Amino acid sequence: MLTTRRTDEADAARAGTNDALCALLVAKASAYTSPVVPSPQSTLPRTIEVACRCRPLLPDEIAAVGTTITGGITHVPEFSNCTVLDPELHIHSEKRRIGVPDPTGKLETKKFRLHAAFGPDCEEETIYSRLVAPLVAVAKGGGRAACIAYGQTGSGKTYSMARMQERAAEDLGALFSPDRPLETTVSFFELRGETCFDLLAERKELSIREDASGAIVIGGLSRSTVGSVAELKSNMDKGSQLRRTAATTGNAQSSRSHAFCDIKHGEGVLRFVDLAGSERKSDSVNHDLERINEMKEINSSLGNLKECIRLLLVNSSTKKQQHIPYRRSKLTRLLQNELSGAGADTDVRTAFLVHISPLRSSLLHTQNTLTYAEAMIATARAEKEKTAFRGTDAWGPKKVSGWVRQLDGGRYADIADCFHLSGKMLGAAWINDIVRRTEAAGGTEADANAIYDAFHKKKLELKKKGSVAAIRRKPPAEGFGGTDQVIPALQDLVVEEKEQPTKNS
Repeated sequence: MLTTRRTDEADAARAGTNDALCALLVAKASAYTSPVVPSPQSTLPRTIEVACRCRPLLPDEIAAVGTTITGGITHVPEFSNCTVLDPELHIHSEKRRIGVPDPTGKLETKKFRLHAAFGPDCEEETIYSRLVAPLVAVAKGGGRAACIAYGQTGSGKTYSMARMQERAAEDLGALFSPDRPLETTVSFFELRGETCFDLLAERKELSIREDASGAIVIGGLSRSTVGSVAELKSNMDKGSQLRRTAATTGNAQSSRSHAFCDIKHGEGVLRFVDLAGSERKSDSVNHDLERINEMKEINSSLGNLKECIRLLLVNSSTKKQQHIPYRRSKLTRLLQNELSGAGADTDVRTAFLVHISPLRSSLLHTQNTLTYAEAMIATARAEKEKTAFRGTDAWGPKKVSGWVRQLDGGRYADIADCFHLSGKMLGAAWINDIVRRTEAAGGTEADANAIYDAFHKKKLELKKKGSVAAIRRKPPAEGFGGTDQVIPALQDLVVEEKEQPTKNS
């Protein structure tokens, strides 16, 4: 009896100590601050922008702060573990001693640096103007732009994307003026597993196939012509309401599919992608069989998305290039253009808006999401450098014809459309071919010679500029030295490969 009483007293004393340590952790996390080194401005245009939004605490989460996290974690308090110091996010967890279940009362912090970071108090207009408004401008100009939301279930992705879509519709209002001959259309579909459903046609099942050029095509997808901002918003709302949702452990109305909303005006395309939320095995304890199968399908497609990002990072870090398995899932096939980027072309832009929950109980989700967000920055930086080095060879047909159109103060604007070919093709063409092409468009032999000479002069200038930049480029400093540097924290994602010995070695 005496032994039992002493044990109870020891447990009570330990519980009191743990409560005090938990309170100390909560106080330290809320008061945390740290200096942030500003990111140097990049000299190359970004084709991929990566930002993060940390949502505010919900009322029931505020009430849970300071309590012990349930689910098998011993003596771990719930607290707001994210400090946003744009463009950095500092993620906190309790520092522990090996073999000791009790917390130490000290914080352990891991830093992540993206292109932009938006905290719980950040206004939605700030997020839109910084991240989405440039995409709308690209689409208005005839380019292709996409905004992709990613993160765990319950992190606020669908809420953010609905607000961004609504604000973008208002910005596109100028396209509906009577003097504009081009029509504006909107399509909205969801991807569940390997099957697509049209959300503007009562969830009609769609087929996914490839055309002769290898581009993926959604067979039977309807496109609604819109003539006003109100009609555009109405179609967006209709598609969002028909999207598949279900209750999960982390979210009472969790999206159970990947949603794609495409707005097209002439050649310009603005795409909004709301990816289904990721879940861990511990999140599925209360799921029925249908929810478990849905979770497996979603995690499988998101897992292949992460594998593509990892291999893009590997290819940017090693000479030996590995195959990127875009075709392994329909999701990565649909996102192939957005993932691979488009070099230095100004008419293609992608923004990744990753979402995280501000709670300690979501620590593993948060760290996993931010690690792959950093990987996207590293691959985008490498692609920009490789494209800049390639110079005119990386120019697309639209870039070449646009360059001819503005050459010598617009002197050759009338014949610019006949130069709708890639920079690589123009650089390899014979002068006689250029003369024939120019004369067929109404130009002269002198015009052809001038364009030919100016292009090869430009090609030589960019080649020299790329070589000097490669020589002067310094290795990244320790830590998070800049927005567009390779980030040391990602080295766990890169698999170092040893060259196989040859037969003669």
